[in-house]
Amino acid sequence: MGKGIRTAPRDALIANSVSEKDRAKAFSFHRALDNLGALVGPLIAMIILSIFNNNIRMVFLLSTIPGLMVLILLFFVKESDTYKNNSKVISLKELLSMKKFSGKLRFLFITLFIFTLGNSSDAFIIYRLKVAGVNTVYIPLLWGIFNLIKSLGNYPSGIIADNMGKKRIIITGWILYAIIYVLFGIVNSMTGVITVFLIYGLYYSMTEGAERAYIADLVPAELRGSAYGFYNFVIGISALPASLLFGYIWEKFSYKAAFFTGSAFSLLAIILFLVTQDILSSDNKER
Repeated sequence: MGKGIRTAPRDALIANSVSEKDRAKAFSFHRALDNLGALVGPLIAMIILSIFNNNIRMVFLLSTIPGLMVLILLFFVKESDTYKNNSKVISLKELLSMKKFSGKLRFLFITLFIFTLGNSSDAFIIYRLKVAGVNTVYIPLLWGIFNLIKSLGNYPSGIIADNMGKKRIIITGWILYAIIYVLFGIVNSMTGVITVFLIYGLYYSMTEGAERAYIADLVPAELRGSAYGFYNFVIGISALPASLLFGYIWEKFSYKAAFFTGSAFSLLAIILFLVTQDILSSDNKER
């Protein structure tokens, strides 16, 4: 609940705090720090556990320190008067019908829903590492390297998206995703699966910031909180059926069929994205 409440307004704050030409860079910088935290945080937890004889309570207790620091820093974050004075309240019915959003944004949400249906939980990726023969003790290390790759690739991808176009970097990331899922299905060696897994981090690097920046281009500032809320809603409601479908296909047929199905969903989403975003007009131009 806490994560759900904070995510949309945070993304709206980021979008409204930078110029349009720097949006992808700003979102990607945020994602770089978040992914870096996903690496550094567990390492610090390991150190605390080693010092305090595996006292997990101490880990939770000490984690309140950075949490309180964030709350203090948040008091210094200022929203622009223009945004606050022109903010709009829309009803739940209007939000679910997407009437307040442009045609491009509505079809983007539909496209994201289809793409996410093929984007199952990364727990299946970890299980794929296990099937390939990776020892359980090394999986946390690989997960840390995976997050490091995501972090290192985020900011450069944001710069490229701002300079070359957000749609291009999103499509490139989705194509890479489709290829990676096919490779997860056909590569059998442990070294090969590990390599594919680490390359998989680049997909996140390319798309995490660009998708959020692209949404900001398609909606006025006063509706961005609602847009990001709906964005996370779409991803959330499709995540469960995506994982259930993936797990069913894996169990009923094979992991190859499951990964190939995920790749097929992403290719369908790419086609829909290309068609709808080029044809439909929008009140907001992508620069």
